[in-house]
Amino acid sequence: MIATALVISLNAFVIPEAWVDAVEQIESGGESVSGDNGYAAGSFQFHYACWNECSWIREEAGMPVYSYDDAMDKVKSREYARTWLSHIYLVLKKKYKRPPTLGEVWIAYNLGMTGFSKYNYSINHVRGWRKKKALYLNSL
Repeated sequence: MIATALVISLNAFVIPEAWVDAVEQIESGGESVSGDNGYAAGSFQFHYACWNECSWIREEAGMPVYSYDDAMDKVKSREYARTWLSHIYLVLKKKYKRPPTLGEVWIAYNLGMTGFSKYNYSINHVRGWRKKKALYLNSL
């Protein structure tokens, strides 16, 4: 049932391309690089576990699925980022009972949903560079 609802939602909603562009710039400056001490790959800085979860979502939605080796491929990683950001947007929208901001979506992307939950899903509880970047994204 959850997978079916997710597929319907993902097929009906697409995150704005400007948001995908902004996340790519914040994560890597648009460069396909290895980051987080080798744990993240590509211009969207995907971790292996996140890529695999996104693969499951894409498979359920009938979308093409790629191996983690493709995280360095700009086109394929962008497809995954679009899927993952859309997924985060929909989860936060349900949680907030309102559309989330770009900054909120990015922090959940960057920290993961579990990481963001430690801040009660609030930018106001996040400190340092992440908060600064989230507020910047909200100003776009």
